Amino acid sequence: MRSKLLYLFLLVTFSYCADQKYPQKFPLILTEVGKNGNLAEFAGDIKTLGVNQNIIEYGFFWGGSLTENKLTISQNIKAGKYNAFINEVDLDSGSTYYVRAFIKTDNLTIYGNTEQFKGKSDNSVIERFIPTEGFTDAEVVIKGKNFSTINSNNSVTVGGFPAQVLSSSDTALKIKIPTLFFSGDYEIGVNLPGHHKPTLSKVTFKLIGGKINSFSTLSAKGGDIVSAQGEYFLQGDKLVFYANGNLVPVTPNVLSPNLIQFTVPMVVGTFFVKYESTYGTTSKFPQKFTIQ
Repeated sequence: MRSKLLYLFLLVTFSYCADQKYPQKFPLILTEVGKNGNLAEFAGDIKTLGVNQNIIEYGFFWGGSLTENKLTISQNIKAGKYNAFINEVDLDSGSTYYVRAFIKTDNLTIYGNTEQFKGKSDNSVIERFIPTEGFTDAEVVIKGKNFSTINSNNSVTVGGFPAQVLSSSDTALKIKIPTLFFSGDYEIGVNLPGHHKPTLSKVTFKLIGGKINSFSTLSAKGGDIVSAQGEYFLQGDKLVFYANGNLVPVTPNVLSPNLIQFTVPMVVGTFFVKYESTYGTTSKFPQKFTIQ
């Protein structure tokens, strides 16, 4: 009889211990991860604060296979759940990431279970940008959604050429127009990490540069004064006559943004003419200019 009672006592004791999933002496925390649109939601569940444990910090460690980031929660420390959100726009789409909750006391750090999730974000959307035209180095604000809040994660191009991102939020990017060789209309594109194709603007940005529309004559002698009409002429611009590898630069007299005069160079032959803006852009006059 005594042996049966001892067996029953041990069985009850063992069952009781097996039910003690969360020890009371030390804090215990669990990790959960979920989705909320373009956000990855991290959740920590503090099952117990432990006995006589001074918790000084808590939050999450998360990252990819090569990096780990620390995310500290500023809420009041108490048993129960807490959470944080990561914008998946800032993650490589399709890559695997890991997260684990933690509690730090005066003398130890306790981690929760490790959970994994895959980065998945929608493409950026360009709704509009202002201004829609300007010179090289002009600052342009792109309005839209699903942009990264980290400047370097937004790959922005103008006509396929990289543009510097000056500031960023999830709905706006401020960029600087890069140096482009020719004036004209250019698409703006935005791409995010892990995405193979950029989002392109439905309207184009007009890069302003001096452009000749017509000459007062297409044939003249060296030393003659010729005028030309066009747009966006600036002091310091240059005309370049070129043919067969020969380049002859000429500095025009800018009378207005739409009118210039220049002295025909002392050479002979048939030339094409380029207009080089002080902003670095170039436009080509499609017709030939003959110097007698």
